[in-house]
Amino acid sequence: MAVTENDIIQNSAAIAALINTGAANVNITDLAAVTSLSASDLLHCSVSNVDKKITKGNLLTNADSYTNLLINGNMDVWQRGISFTAATNPINSDDTYLVDRGILLSDGNDIVDVSQSTDKPDGSVFSLKSIVQTTPNKQFGFCKILESKYTKGLDNGTVSLSFQAKTTTGKVINNIRAVVLSWRSTADSVISDVVGTWAGGGTDPTWAANWTPENTPSNLALTTSWQRFKIENISIDTATVNNLAVFIWVDDTDLATNDELFLTQIQLNKGPVAVDFIPTMYETEYIRCLRYLEQLNFDQIDIFFIFGFADSSTVGTFSLKYHEKRTNPTISVNSVIQYEIRYTGASTPSTNITSGRQDPFAADITLTVAAVLTPGQGVGIRSNNANNWFRVDAEL
Repeated sequence: MAVTENDIIQNSAAIAALINTGAANVNITDLAAVTSLSASDLLHCSVSNVDKKITKGNLLTNADSYTNLLINGNMDVWQRGISFTAATNPINSDDTYLVDRGILLSDGNDIVDVSQSTDKPDGSVFSLKSIVQTTPNKQFGFCKILESKYTKGLDNGTVSLSFQAKTTTGKVINNIRAVVLSWRSTADSVISDVVGTWAGGGTDPTWAANWTPENTPSNLALTTSWQRFKIENISIDTATVNNLAVFIWVDDTDLATNDELFLTQIQLNKGPVAVDFIPTMYETEYIRCLRYLEQLNFDQIDIFFIFGFADSSTVGTFSLKYHEKRTNPTISVNSVIQYEIRYTGASTPSTNITSGRQDPFAADITLTVAAVLTPGQGVGIRSNNANNWFRVDAEL
């Protein structure tokens, strides 16, 4: 019975759980239980490129393979909303972040509506659902971009990509493709629309400037059942790799209105093998997302969420604190007139909201109102609509 290094990698997370901090080696009987092999098999096996004694060091080295380099690959976090059309904010346009850490790319705007779906494979709570709209025969896909600080350690190494996908009976999309792209220009100053020019079915797009494919995509045939697709042992060998992107797109150019695509469990891991998908706890994934986007949602009227002071009779200044962002963020609101300044028992509506001094941790927010404030008095921002939000955006 031959056991390869890949067998050990595939089981390393479970094996590592059997090792207490005082043991130097794994008990062979425990190891057999994890791998579903007999102790005799393991005692007489040949393990390529692995010590004959399986130590904690061996396993900790390979445990790295179980880290999903992509954030929110299991489609758990949807801060901007759970449904996106031509009438939402954000809208379903080309080159737009919708689900957290996921960019819709399409050959035009309003090509697909996108929503959260409970149709999902084992190990997921949600999937991403796309429905083709009234402009058929247009390609589309979804992109995830890896920040430079998490990319540089992959240079001259190998990665493996895996994901789950399906279509729907009577609303069939036949083929998708997937690629890992490397960014050769300034770190984190990427072109988020990785598609320079869309191409016909069976032909890859022309990639945007400074994006280089690290694998050769081919058609992956969808069915109406969930399938796990794997593209393994991708060499990251382009000179000067500052960022990576994963792009999964529909290859068909004969799409009809209401055709459907479902995606989830998108994973990029280090190493030559696509390891089993291990879901991340929601709280952990949410915190990882906050580095790039933080949306303060208000589901009640009369919410006071920031306190500050009056700079003048018409201006109130407030300090908005947020989770550390990867860089100075852009701050936006759903509607200026949906916020008020509360002062000494009364409120006055905002006519303008701007952000001033800011850094990755906080920003000064200024609201302009009618001349009713007393300079130096304490004031607060009041939400006067149950669907208001402040959006702090530092996406790539």
